[in-house]
Parts: sequence; C-alpha cells; structure tokens
Amino acid sequence: MWLCLRNLHYENQLEQIVLEDISFSYRSPGCGTPGAEAQYNQSKALSGWNFSIRKGDYVAIVGPSGCGKSTLLKLLMCLYQPDTGRRYLQLNHEQVPLDGTWQRLFAYVPQGNNLMQGTIRDMVAFADHNRRQDEPAIWQALSIACADDFVRGLDHGLDTELGERGAGLSEGQMQRLAIARAVFSRSPVLILDECSSALDEPTEAQLLHNLRAMTERTVIIITHRPAALQICDRIWRVDDKLQLT
Repeated sequence: MWLCLRNLHYENQLEQIVLEDISFSYRSPGCGTPGAEAQYNQSKALSGWNFSIRKGDYVAIVGPSGCGKSTLLKLLMCLYQPDTGRRYLQLNHEQVPLDGTWQRLFAYVPQGNNLMQGTIRDMVAFADHNRRQDEPAIWQALSIACADDFVRGLDHGLDTELGERGAGLSEGQMQRLAIARAVFSRSPVLILDECSSALDEPTEAQLLHNLRAMTERTVIIITHRPAALQICDRIWRVDDKLQLT
C-alpha cells in the first residue's frame, strides 16, 4: 500500500511525521592496527529523542548553538541515519517508514546564503524546469516571501541576472528569495532555519503573517526571534534533551 502512495498526491494523505526514540552519534576515524577493521571514535549527539509534527502545524525548535537542532533536522530529512529508533510517516492511518526516498517532502531554507548564479526566475524555480515559465506562481511565492516589491523594481524583473551567491542583493533580499524558492516548491513541509534573521521588524512581521496564512503547508522554524515564536502552535526546546514546552 505505502509504495503506491508515492505515486499519488501523498501530501493530501500525510497526517503526521514521527521520530521515535532516536539516537545518533557522530563518528570519526580512530586508531587501529594496520590491516585490521577500521575503528571509530563515537560522539553521541542525541539519545532517545522523540519528535512529532502534525500536518498543518507550525512548530518552532529553539535552543543554544550546538545543542543538536541541525542534527535533528538532518535526521528528519533523512540526510543522517540514526543509530537506533524509528522514523515514520502517518499516511492515511498507516505507519510508513520515513527514508531517503521521501526527501521531496521537505523544502529546506538553511542559514546563510546558498543562492546560485542566474536569473531570479531560475533561483525561485530552482530544479523545477517545467514550471519556470509559471509566472503567476512565481510572483505568488515572491509575494508570500515579501520579495515581490524589490523584484518588480529591478530593471529586468524576474529575468534579472544575479552573480554567484546572489551578488547584487542585500542579505535580507537574498533570504527572501530563498524563502520564495521553498514556497514555490510543491514540498508540503517547509523547514526554515533562522529565516528572518536579516529582516527588519515590519518586513519580518509581514513575512510571518504570510507564512502563517499557508494553511496547506506544515512549517518547522528554527528561531530565537520572539515574533517567529508567536506564530507557532508548538515550541520544542533543545538542551541536553528534546522537550515540548
């Protein structure tokens, strides 16, 4: 049954994403006898963590730097393999293993600038070449990300060429384009890592209002900013453990 769901509009059947009793260790090469099996030093990053998010939820993950927030996200997106525990989707009342074949569930906006060289149209459409001419959808994504006004003010609009890493734009403008790219994608789960850190308060407030209005999407935000926390249904706090506050 679950294999068939991959060929359907699975986002309509997604009920919940669950990480259950997850443990994960970073491994680095250790000392060993030449010719013997490789040995590793293990550094436990997290142990026995439980995390869940329901379809349509807006969830914040907060905690100090280095506490495991990014590791948690990479486990959720199946970029890391846990040592122990279960990852699964609740799809149409069935538990379906969450593995790397489900990575298109997620659109991830990381910290920092990861924009490629090219036109704004290409940046927003990214790998979806079949939709790069869908201007209404591109403008809608730019509007949600509060990027439409400055893009309309550029000499060539969507076809403005930008240098590598978005050269020619401010940090805040680059952040908004990265968010627009995630919104434009068909991924039902958006993961935003400090997505409004370079925005002024009025722009941040409008962006968060626009994101909250997307009732068909599920959103996970890593943030320390009070305005972003206010739009979230639940807040997960990470210290030496993960807990719902």
